[in-house]
Amino acid sequence: MKAAIAAVVAVVAIVAGLIWLARPKDSAPDPKAWDEKASAAFKPLVGDVPDLVQGAREWQVGQRSTEDFTQQVNTAVTDFERTRKQVDDLPPSPKNKTAGQLYAHSARLYEQVGRIYQVMVATEPGDVRTQLDLLARRVRELGDRVFDRGHAALAPYLDEPQLPDVQVQLPEEVPLWPDEGLAAGPPLDAPRPPPAAPPPLRQQTRPQESASAWATDVRTAGIPFSGELLSAMAPIVNSRTQTPLVGPGRDQLGELATRYVAAAELLRSKPDPKGQRDRSAVLRLGLLVDADGARAAQVATFLPGVPQSQLIRLAVDIVHVGNNLVLEAKP
Repeated sequence: MKAAIAAVVAVVAIVAGLIWLARPKDSAPDPKAWDEKASAAFKPLVGDVPDLVQGAREWQVGQRSTEDFTQQVNTAVTDFERTRKQVDDLPPSPKNKTAGQLYAHSARLYEQVGRIYQVMVATEPGDVRTQLDLLARRVRELGDRVFDRGHAALAPYLDEPQLPDVQVQLPEEVPLWPDEGLAAGPPLDAPRPPPAAPPPLRQQTRPQESASAWATDVRTAGIPFSGELLSAMAPIVNSRTQTPLVGPGRDQLGELATRYVAAAELLRSKPDPKGQRDRSAVLRLGLLVDADGARAAQVATFLPGVPQSQLIRLAVDIVHVGNNLVLEAKP
C-alpha cells in the first residue's frame, strides 16, 4: 500500500512539474485587461460629471428647476456609488499597484462631488451656496487629476498608440486654484481677484533632486501634523446641533486649509525626487484634498440640521482620501 501511494505521489509530482513547464513564462494579470475593467467601472462618470457641473450652473441662474436638478444630482450620486464599489472590487492593478490605489481614491472623490451638490441644492442662495459650488468643482478636478496619475502609473504597460506630429497640451498635474478662479472666498476666506491669465499647462520637464533632498523639502514645507485636521474637526463631527456652529473651530479649519495649500505651493516650487515626478504630484494633490476636507467642514459650520450633518460626513471622507494620498507619497 505504501509503495502504491508513493508511486501515485511521484506521478502527481511529475505531472505538476510538466504543467508548470507548459505555462507561459509571463502568466501575470494583463494590464490591458485590468485597465479595460477599470474603464468600464468609470464609464458612467464620463457623462455624469460634466453634465452635473453644467446642471449646477443652469440651476443657479434659474435655467433649470430645483426638481430637475435634484433628480440629476441623485441619479449621479447613484452612479458614483456604483463606480466606487466596482473599483473597490477590482483586483490589485498589475505591474504597478499604485494605479489601482489612485483609481480608488479618485472614485471616492467623485462620490463626494455628488454629495456636495446634494447639500448645495438644499441651501439658500448666497455666499455659502457659492462656496459649495466652488468646493464641488475643486473636488471634481482633484478626482480628475488623481485619476490621471493612476493612468500614468499604468500607461507604460498599455502600449497606447502615439499619434505622430500631434502635440497634446495637458493640464498642470496639480491645480492652481486662483489661476482657475476656483479659490475659496467669502465667508470662508478673503475675496480673490479674477484670474489674470489662463491656468498653466503641464511642464514638459521639471527640475529634479535626490530623494533625500526632496524628503528634506517635504519635512520643512509646513505640512500640518498628522491628525491635526481631524482633531480640529472633532467638535463639529461630534455635535448634534440644529443651528449653525460658531467659534474658534471655524477659523481654525480655514487656517488649516490655507496651510495645506501653502505647503502644496511651496513643494510645487521645489524639484521633484529624481525619476519620481508623479510621486511629488500625488503628494501635492493629497495636500489639496486635505485642504478641501477642511473647507467642507468649515462650510458645515454655516449650515443647520441635515445639510450640516451631510457635509460633515463627506468632509471626513474627503480628509481620509487626502490623508491616504499623502501617506502613500510622503517620504
